[in-house]
Amino acid sequence: MKCIFLIPAIGLLLNSASIKAQEMKIQPYTGVSADYIILTGSFDGESFFITEEETILVPKLKPAIGFGVLFGIKMGNGAIDFAYHITRMDYTSLEDGFSGKSTTHLIRYLSFKKYFTTSSEKKLKPYLDFDLSVAFSHFDKISYPLNNKSEIRSANYGGVIFGAGIGAKIDLTKSLALDLKILPEFYIGTDIKSEDSKRYEIKKFYNFLLINSIGLNYYFKTK
Repeated sequence: MKCIFLIPAIGLLLNSASIKAQEMKIQPYTGVSADYIILTGSFDGESFFITEEETILVPKLKPAIGFGVLFGIKMGNGAIDFAYHITRMDYTSLEDGFSGKSTTHLIRYLSFKKYFTTSSEKKLKPYLDFDLSVAFSHFDKISYPLNNKSEIRSANYGGVIFGAGIGAKIDLTKSLALDLKILPEFYIGTDIKSEDSKRYEIKKFYNFLLINSIGLNYYFKTK
């Protein structure tokens, strides 16, 4: 996961290479969003992990609505932003009594946008979006000590997310804009951790993540 800290630098280099220095205009912005999230694949509700101390069930997650905040910088025909999203999802699992609501924290380390047009006369500005995130999901009832199902424990799942999708910026005023986005992503599970136990790395835990988002961004005035 160390590579995620290199991506912002790579994104900046890609962006600066696509914009002529004399035409570059840097404009910071912030925003909020509502997201409809679907996560499926290895999160099948039928599998489980057995560690040295406990059994950790694999949940099946229902689609849900989440919310996010972001801060970004627009530069010519490109932009980068960083965001935090939180989502509450209902889940079920293989064993009776091990279901409930999960909380997923998604931290977007880098979203790199490439706009097809920067003309101030056009209100609609479509773009491509490339994304790198990490996710941490907490489940209250998803694990138990070996051979003791009566002691219900919580557990966390961690993952790295890569995605690429399309979106559109719709200017409402010079400072406000709607931000619509459809982002298919590839979720790679990296680790699990049950309550009062150590963290375990996992492999081949792949999922499809789809984020449909509508946001409102505020663009700060620049000289």
